[in-house]
Amino acid sequence: MAAHETDVCNALKECLPDLEEELVHYFAGSLTDSLDNAEIENADNVHKLWGEALESYQAVKNEAEATKVCNQVYQILEKQGIFQIYESVSQKKRRQCTLKSLVMARYFEDGEFYEATIDEFEDENFWVTYTEYGNSECIALDDIHLLKKAESTTLIQGKARNLTNATEDDEKMLTDKMNKIFFKRNRCATDFMGKDLKKGQDHLLGKKARKKLKKEREKMARYDPKNYKKVLKQTMQEEWFDIAYKNRSRTINSERYDLYTLDDSSVLLKNCSIKLVEGKHYGLVGRNGCGKTTLLRRISRYDIEEFPKYVRVMHVEQEISGNTQTVMETILEMDIVLVTIRKREAKARRNDAAGDPKAGVKLAELVKMRNDLELNESQVREKAKGVLLGLMFTEEMFDWPTSRLSGGWRMRVSLAGALFVQPDILMLDEPTNHLDFPSVIWLENYLKNYLMTLLIVSHDRQFLSNVVDTIIHHDKGELTYYKGNFAQFVATREEGYRNQLREYEAQQQRVQHIQAFIDRWRANAKKASMVQSRIKTLKAMDRVKKPVQDGQLTMEIPQSDVVNENVCQATNLTFGYEPSKLLFKKTDFHLDMNSRIGVIGANGAGKSTLVHLILGDLEPLFGKVDRNRSCRIASFTQHHVDQLDLSLSPIEFIHGMFKSDLLNDPRPQETIRNKLGGFGISGDDLVNRPIGTLSGGQKKSCRVYYHDLEKTEFHHFG
Repeated sequence: MAAHETDVCNALKECLPDLEEELVHYFAGSLTDSLDNAEIENADNVHKLWGEALESYQAVKNEAEATKVCNQVYQILEKQGIFQIYESVSQKKRRQCTLKSLVMARYFEDGEFYEATIDEFEDENFWVTYTEYGNSECIALDDIHLLKKAESTTLIQGKARNLTNATEDDEKMLTDKMNKIFFKRNRCATDFMGKDLKKGQDHLLGKKARKKLKKEREKMARYDPKNYKKVLKQTMQEEWFDIAYKNRSRTINSERYDLYTLDDSSVLLKNCSIKLVEGKHYGLVGRNGCGKTTLLRRISRYDIEEFPKYVRVMHVEQEISGNTQTVMETILEMDIVLVTIRKREAKARRNDAAGDPKAGVKLAELVKMRNDLELNESQVREKAKGVLLGLMFTEEMFDWPTSRLSGGWRMRVSLAGALFVQPDILMLDEPTNHLDFPSVIWLENYLKNYLMTLLIVSHDRQFLSNVVDTIIHHDKGELTYYKGNFAQFVATREEGYRNQLREYEAQQQRVQHIQAFIDRWRANAKKASMVQSRIKTLKAMDRVKKPVQDGQLTMEIPQSDVVNENVCQATNLTFGYEPSKLLFKKTDFHLDMNSRIGVIGANGAGKSTLVHLILGDLEPLFGKVDRNRSCRIASFTQHHVDQLDLSLSPIEFIHGMFKSDLLNDPRPQETIRNKLGGFGISGDDLVNRPIGTLSGGQKKSCRVYYHDLEKTEFHHFG
């Protein structure tokens, strides 16, 4: 047991002698953790930590009794001198405030924080100079927010517990405990034993419960973002190395296939037919989260039993990430066959050097395989170079790390890899997301003449209309095939709806007419035969279903107060990541409440950089960007996934970001669920699934909802 936890347990038992042992340790642990974090300065802090939980677990009858218990515990521990060996938050903060240190200081007129420098101390207050405007103000310690993270120092004398080396499981256990309190107020000791402690004390659970918990942990570990890419990784097929399969048909025809989510928890398609004719260009459309990307992933991993292994498939995902690997090497390593041959050659050379007599024969076989598959190093590099130049890469960029590229250029790297491999079936998931207009046109023209089978998921209607010749509609657990491009698909659907509506209305009129005759003459013996005849007619009638139009999503952007002044104004704005390569040179512009601006330009020209300058995330090298203090600016970036914790579920992520705002909400979980449902994320399966396993569209919904809560009203959106 950690230092001082025993003292807290004894103090709590003295005040609440009938409290269960498990609850005593729970409350003692939470207070000890707060002491380690220097969060306890007075009895009110203890009440804030324990008050609500004491009532929830029925340890006290009301709030007044909870306050009394917290005060008594604080007084007992204070007499023992426990609080004196911990440094308070304010003391720690004051020690870190040094002269000339850069901080965020609250401005008294609007209550917002701005960058400032500490100039001098005056009793308990501080004189600061605001960086942006140069004015000096005297402010209190509470009006200062430290920018620099404090260096690790010894805050506790003796054997106080240190959480610096705590494991992720320990931190998650504590978070789970508090989440349970936030989401469920009326708790009992049984709930506490069965749920709150199961993460940290498995021995308290029964055999069946432990087995269930073990399966849940294995499932979560499998879909942790650190391991998720391994789950999605395409498996290599030996048939790809055999030249004998070269002339076989590449047409796919799989009947009665059931599509499950990647964790096998729910069915997305039932008894569907997957038909991909060689050389056809297909567009896969459907609502966010219906399973479009999952279907592509299942195909790329060869999870469909009837799918021929010799058919080479490649899936270009929605999300891309940069690393230290060069553009050229990234392209070459996207060819699994080439990578595998390289590894086998390296192994054969090592064995040959070790004296293995069979190694030379194996190496000769690999050289022959390279020639047959046209994968000689000089050939593949020339081929990759041609593809990259076609996508407007310069030869200088071949050696750049992919982390240096913007979102649009990273997407081009993924596309270049796919075009370099030239698979039998190329699957593109939102290929136009980060491309500039000229690149989209180039890609359209390239794919129009693509000789292999193409399967595209995209929300760009014009792109689909220009590239595909067949639409696969994923709707209500079924796949429906429509000949023609997307524009023809929409026209066919609308015409089908109108025709079915006319048939339905005509049939309903006939049914009403027949039913009226039956109701009128049912009791008339002379008309009995006619009534029975009409009843049989109604029973035998093939009813036309009432057509249902596709649901429309309504999204409301909260309206802000009218601001007559500029929201943002740039004067002589000069900026570049390198002084020798400036993106903006003495640029002037302003934004007001009536501004509706579209910024276009080539990838890497500085479109996203301009947004970051407006937001204040970047500072100009020369000139200035003035932002109206009374205005709020919100942004939705192309790298929205970087702003999400992919290991958490949507409900956990939102609750974690806005925990303090939801404390007074009697039903925070229900509030979050209702909001998420408005963005298409509903049901226990979706709201409790890790964000990393959601579709690209659903991740965007989480990010948009985050802005919806973060800034209920904003004056400018970028």
